[in-house]
Amino acid sequence: MVVELLTYDPTHDSHLLQIKHSGMLCFYTGLLDAGYNSYTICDAVLACQYPMPRMICGEMTQILSHARPGWQDFRKLVDVCSGFGGIAHGGQALGMRTTVAVDFNEKMLHLHTKHDSSEVIHGDVGSNETIFKIWQRSERAAIMSGGFSCQPYCALGDQRGKDDPRSASLTSVLRAAYMLQVHVLVLECVTPARKNTFVAQSIDAFAKLMNFRTEVVDLSLESIWPCRRARTWWILSSPILGRVGLVDWPPMKEIDIVQRLIPYVCRWDPKDEMALSLDAGEMQAFGAEDGSYSRYLLKPGDVAPCFLHAYGSQLRACPCGCRAGPLSPQRLAEKGLFGCLLCSAADNGDHSSLRHLHPSEALILVGMDPIIDFGEDVRLTLSAIGQIASPLQSLWVLSFISARIDELRFGKCDFPPFSQLQAFRSWLLMRSQVVWPCKDQMIQDPKMVQLVETWKCVDGLFLNQLIDSGRWEDLCDRDVSIAAVLGVVIRSSMNEPEPVPSSIMQDEPETPWFDSVVVDLKGERTLLGT
Repeated sequence: MVVELLTYDPTHDSHLLQIKHSGMLCFYTGLLDAGYNSYTICDAVLACQYPMPRMICGEMTQILSHARPGWQDFRKLVDVCSGFGGIAHGGQALGMRTTVAVDFNEKMLHLHTKHDSSEVIHGDVGSNETIFKIWQRSERAAIMSGGFSCQPYCALGDQRGKDDPRSASLTSVLRAAYMLQVHVLVLECVTPARKNTFVAQSIDAFAKLMNFRTEVVDLSLESIWPCRRARTWWILSSPILGRVGLVDWPPMKEIDIVQRLIPYVCRWDPKDEMALSLDAGEMQAFGAEDGSYSRYLLKPGDVAPCFLHAYGSQLRACPCGCRAGPLSPQRLAEKGLFGCLLCSAADNGDHSSLRHLHPSEALILVGMDPIIDFGEDVRLTLSAIGQIASPLQSLWVLSFISARIDELRFGKCDFPPFSQLQAFRSWLLMRSQVVWPCKDQMIQDPKMVQLVETWKCVDGLFLNQLIDSGRWEDLCDRDVSIAAVLGVVIRSSMNEPEPVPSSIMQDEPETPWFDSVVVDLKGERTLLGT
């Protein structure tokens, strides 16, 4: 139960509490830390019901104490159902620090550690044990995010709604948010979930229980980036914030086709190339023999398809462990075969080197840094990307929260959501040009070209290194975000040849735990020739 403290008993014999969800008064016998206004009490024992209910501390009882949030607590994020961290990546660009990432799949959490330094918890977010661990490690984070399971609602899933056991992921996230007493909850799922009665009723019940305001938006990635990924986002916020003002993003077409990001096919590390090559069964299924594979090819002048979790494993066991074998013939017959293929740069002309996309290719197309190396199991990384909440979308949604906090705290917001989005898009485009350097200019918009050129003086920094107040003297006394850093870089480039303070850079060792992808540029092959 979640309770408000009405009267504190120093002897810990009879604390007078009010249960939040019902308003009922009760006594609690047991140790409560002083100085907190509310508590979550898990697994207490009902000692008596009359004349007033009395709860006592039992052997399994755990207490979660809740203090009122500070401003910096709204810069901390608990990311549940995290996958490998798409939401966290977008939040990181805003200077929001993910303190805890939680997922039921340990392999996804291992990938999460490749690009984010948050604590990771392997477990069911709906269990008391996991919730208690989150509370211990969250550092009083005021924001929780969660992308709940899309299978019960998406067109390629079973569409069983609340009758699908995986629908419990939503109720588990809501339960955890209530027990942790977060002040902002950000949810993400496929767009059909918004119209599902079970989803709507569950979210409405939570908002009513918490006295939260609900704001919802549908974001289509292809309106600002050359990849299809339509998702619904919810912001549920406490009265502390008032209206956040979440709206759809404006269409931006300067990065509108795949070739703007990937101008040619790279030759990757030989181990990656081999792991991604189609096996005999895949060659037959995708039509390598009769030429029908062409409909699955990633074409330079098109928008990339929406990547799916099973893209690299429809005809084999899923590398994440969710499926021990291929998709059933019945499902393949009903839903069809989906994929996104390329002809390898090593192709000898007979199309025997058809392969799935490399993780770096898929990462940049969904809006994530393509230089991060997630390890040798490239098909596992592809399965993670298929479940990702696009960092571009998460940055847009979280930037409204960040802007609202600035308005309340300082009376103004120097970097509104649009400026954050533009800064992040230009930074991602710069990172793509590090992986795919090209003599020809792929971007026609002069303003975007200028922004990308501005970033090139810091093109060797990963996102966590870039968003570091210790690196920027002008930002050492304020919150850092990618738009704020871009502003400093622009001003510095006008006055100095080197915008990064050399006194800081020369003493700072290279961060050892972030690896870069390996590309053999001798194997370049233009996308237009595939």
